[in-house]
Amino acid sequence: ALLTDELYQEVISKYDIAVYQGWSAEKMEQEGMCPYADRYSLYDVNMDGVNELLIGKKDVAGIMYDIYDIYTVENGELIQVTDGAETESYTFYESGIIKYEKVDYSTSDAREYAHYYLINGVLYDIIDLGHKEILYSGEVLNNAGFVEEATLGEYYLIELEFTKFE
Repeated sequence: ALLTDELYQEVISKYDIAVYQGWSAEKMEQEGMCPYADRYSLYDVNMDGVNELLIGKKDVAGIMYDIYDIYTVENGELIQVTDGAETESYTFYESGIIKYEKVDYSTSDAREYAHYYLINGVLYDIIDLGHKEILYSGEVLNNAGFVEEATLGEYYLIELEFTKFE
């Protein structure tokens, strides 16, 4: 766990420097960082005993959160699992499900969803894994073929503890 903490600290320190020095969004993107993120959380998303580093922000109301970048450590190596954009984010459920959401502001807030498990540093689509029944009972899909939000009702959103970059 010490190695994991050290690897994550490198990422956290880089964000702290970027915030402290007021880097531009362009510079942060060039450095492979998310310019919209202002805080991080450590949480064992896939329940394998290793915390993942989640980089994101809280929403305006401060209740929900958007995670843009997910890091994990596999075999002593830091892996950036996702490289989020402002229109793409992830939320986490106690069941181990990771919900991906993409918003298209050009078409009246149209949203697209996918649901994943994190396995060995890679996101796998639940439906591709044949775990459709975990997500919903019956075919509760909207006309675009995405799982309706209400179907996650039996799974509880994880409340993350955040630390602000500074």
